[in-house]
Amino acid sequence: MPIRYVDRRDAFAVADFMTEVVEYLPESDRAPYLQAIEDLEAGEHVTTERLAEVAKNLAMATYPARRATMQFFQTVGAKDEWKKVLESVRPTTRVLLERLCKNIECKSLDEVLGSSDASYAIHDQEEMELEALRPEIRLRYWQSHQTSLQKLVEDAQTELEGMKKRWQMLKQIAGRSPKQASTLLEKLEMYEDKVLFGGETIALEVLDQEVRYAAEEAAIPSTDDALVGAEDLPVRFVAEEEEKPEEPTEEKE
Repeated sequence: MPIRYVDRRDAFAVADFMTEVVEYLPESDRAPYLQAIEDLEAGEHVTTERLAEVAKNLAMATYPARRATMQFFQTVGAKDEWKKVLESVRPTTRVLLERLCKNIECKSLDEVLGSSDASYAIHDQEEMELEALRPEIRLRYWQSHQTSLQKLVEDAQTELEGMKKRWQMLKQIAGRSPKQASTLLEKLEMYEDKVLFGGETIALEVLDQEVRYAAEEAAIPSTDDALVGAEDLPVRFVAEEEEKPEEPTEEKE
């Protein structure tokens, strides 16, 4: 099974994710998510399926803010993140990161972590420290810079809506194609994990190709009502029959 950002079958892993991202929401919107976490921690009966569904709703609600903040730190804010990380890590970790950065003339933390030197210089302890620290730095930045990130938030929301529309179409195809159902549902779970829980994105062109291929395999006709939302996508599902030229008719004398 592929590695997931969040194992939705593990209730405590799900609760950890919810705790990490719930503060991206306005305080007035957090209550149902905090209640689910409290119920689990108090030993109340909360089914794994129900908790996973609540976490998915929270992931969708916070995705635009998380994605916008991630994009900022991956681009123009990379130096800001680097500075904040060096200020926050243990002294030994800071020395290690600075040495790695100097060796490769880095411009961001991502470059350091992606370097070949990092694979043997950064050990489990430092890796866990950074994995815990980066989400906290991004959350604090979001909370104090929401206005300046608004355009990125709007772009991320539009992107998410496009992905959700295509996921829904793949789900419809799975329901109409038993031989593809298992494969498509597994892909959908992987896409949701990568985007909603990992904060990443999937190019709409890639999803369009997935929809096209799956629909062709299921022999779904290229009509507007074949799949909900199909009319909005730049894809064709099955090759339409070529129009045959009309045969000339003999004129009667």
